[in-house]
Amino acid sequence: TVAYDFIKQGPDAVWKNGTVTLDWGDPGEDSLGVAAEASNRILDNGKTYSRLLATFPERITDGVIRGVYPLYTVKSGDHFRAILGLKDGCEVGKVRFIFLGKTGDTELVRSEWIEACDGRVTMVDIDLSSLVGQSVQFVLIVKTEGSPNQDYAYWVSPRIER
Repeated sequence: TVAYDFIKQGPDAVWKNGTVTLDWGDPGEDSLGVAAEASNRILDNGKTYSRLLATFPERITDGVIRGVYPLYTVKSGDHFRAILGLKDGCEVGKVRFIFLGKTGDTELVRSEWIEACDGRVTMVDIDLSSLVGQSVQFVLIVKTEGSPNQDYAYWVSPRIER
């Protein structure tokens, strides 16, 4: 059962690059960064995925995009699940995906994954049982690793399942 859908809640998150707050949706010109729903995209592993969260970092060296979601109260059995990947056809892209759970300024959970143009995606399953009963703000972050070439990063169906 999907308890929280990060794509559906995307418009309610606060999206920023390193300095500027960004609007939800595809701006057409993506140099400042993009946070938007996408569908039917082919990722680096050659497979097509129907529901994705596009998070393209600002197109500068070590650029970033960060989405801070509204509070969510974690329940027993909750897991954060997603598939992480880059756009098909990339050759040099490399990003760091970061998942945070926090209350106030305290990080309660933090996981990171490097994704590169290597023909693979990363399957994510994080058990949130240590947070049961807590109201948490989840944060999705993507950072470029160096230059911003082909860093078209996608979270496939990011969600909390119970």
